[in-house]
Amino acid sequence: MLKKTITLLILCCAIGAVVFSSGCIKQETEISLKSWEVIDDNGAPSLVVSFNASNDVWLHITDPNGVETDRERIEQGITGAKLRLAGYKEIPQAGTYTLIVKDKYGDVIFTKEISFTGADVSIAKCTPGWKYYEWSDKYTLDSLTISVKNVGDLPAYIDKADVSIDGKVSSLWLSEVVLQNQVKTIAKNTYMGDISSGKHEMTVILKDYSKNIISTYTTEVVPSK
Repeated sequence: MLKKTITLLILCCAIGAVVFSSGCIKQETEISLKSWEVIDDNGAPSLVVSFNASNDVWLHITDPNGVETDRERIEQGITGAKLRLAGYKEIPQAGTYTLIVKDKYGDVIFTKEISFTGADVSIAKCTPGWKYYEWSDKYTLDSLTISVKNVGDLPAYIDKADVSIDGKVSSLWLSEVVLQNQVKTIAKNTYMGDISSGKHEMTVILKDYSKNIISTYTTEVVPSK
């Protein structure tokens, strides 16, 4: 009788273990990446991804140095997300970024490498605006229109332009973003006085928010009324 009781107890424990373990089986998550694009999200360079996932997931993005720049938890049924590639108004690095998808248990279920050549900014044209003072027979540079193009594949954030003529320097605060494959015209007022008539060399230097030089442009200008 005791032997039957022990056998029955072992059988019940075994059944209970099977039932318990079956309730803890991980539910596999399927995900498919439909599309992605890079945008400017109010000053944040971001990767917008569109996907389908059969369960809750975590999205992570790492930069070319392997540093995570953003992560976001996505609930089942949501089919899109935005992940920052760099800091606020920071030009993202060129190189290969990695999109990593983890299930709700923290296991990696999908990775995608996305490569960029980077922002490629140049000044296509600069048009100065002059004001003439007859009493001194001198000119003032009072405006500048800059045509900026970005033929790269990442957005460029421009903080300011330093303009120099004959050793005089004026800084124009731009606070502009030029998206990938975009030509943008930026017009700003400025002031640089005591400029004589005749030919002058004008240099315009664009800088980002870290004071790095993005582009340099030199041209010959002749003040006119």
